[in-house]
Amino acid sequence: MSEKEKGLPDANQTSPADSEATTANSIAQPPEEVKPNPLRELRVSKKLAARDMVSTVQQLYPKYDKMLQSKCERDEYGIDLKPRAMDALLEKYAPELLEKERHQRDGRHKLKRKVMCRLTDEEYDALKKRIKEDGFDTMQAWLAFTIRRYLKSKPETPKSIL
Repeated sequence: MSEKEKGLPDANQTSPADSEATTANSIAQPPEEVKPNPLRELRVSKKLAARDMVSTVQQLYPKYDKMLQSKCERDEYGIDLKPRAMDALLEKYAPELLEKERHQRDGRHKLKRKVMCRLTDEEYDALKKRIKEDGFDTMQAWLAFTIRRYLKSKPETPKSIL
């Protein structure tokens, strides 16, 4: 009876003898781009003591401690601070970065509200074709034009919106 049939935990792993064959047929993967950890960057750039940062976050989350701080700073744990806690740290230690951080999190769109609907494939294809025929480059341009024209046609709509 083989190891796999016995249900042993290492039964699905390759043996060292198989490793040469595996590496010869493997496809090289590009290295992942490592993004800097914002919590660690804040602490290092402002030369802050971790205990000071921990006490700030503990005002919002009383069970936050130095061990969690350390884990949040190291990407291999996969732990991130909640945006509210990061905002509190930025507000206290780096207010100049707070607005930039919020802007990146909120997105870069000037128009924040989104209107959506779902169509069948046939309806979507027909609509897309007619929108192109009418001279619109994108579905969004046509939809915004149509909504604004509709709002202007209604007398109760305040002109300040448009």
